[in-house]
Amino acid sequence: MTNEIVVFGGKRKWNKGGKIELNELAGLFGDDVRQQLKKECGGLQTLLRNHHQVFLVHQGCVELRDWSDVNCELGKKRKKKRRNTNQQQQHNTVDNCRKTKPCWFDTTHPDGCPRVAQDCPFLHKTDAASS
Repeated sequence: MTNEIVVFGGKRKWNKGGKIELNELAGLFGDDVRQQLKKECGGLQTLLRNHHQVFLVHQGCVELRDWSDVNCELGKKRKKKRRNTNQQQQHNTVDNCRKTKPCWFDTTHPDGCPRVAQDCPFLHKTDAASS
């Protein structure tokens, strides 16, 4: 697994990490841990998919979701089209969302969140301090 470094505006670097196959990742855990995961949440893949804001599981591989990409969205299931799609688009912007969940990248990733607080759909430490 090789790490991919993302550079913002030629200044800030963010370590995106790399991809790993699910079976290779599962092999890093003992049988007892895998059985516990299976019992509690349906298994490792289900756990990763349930944390889709952090992980991207695709074609048998897992990687950190790249929030440095401005087109990155949460990947929620699409609802049926409504007549007023312009109103729906306005409703789904970061500016109009109420941030209630902390940003995993802001609190946990060594390089922090690749997005500035105002462009991230999750709550940053700076958001909490300013409220």
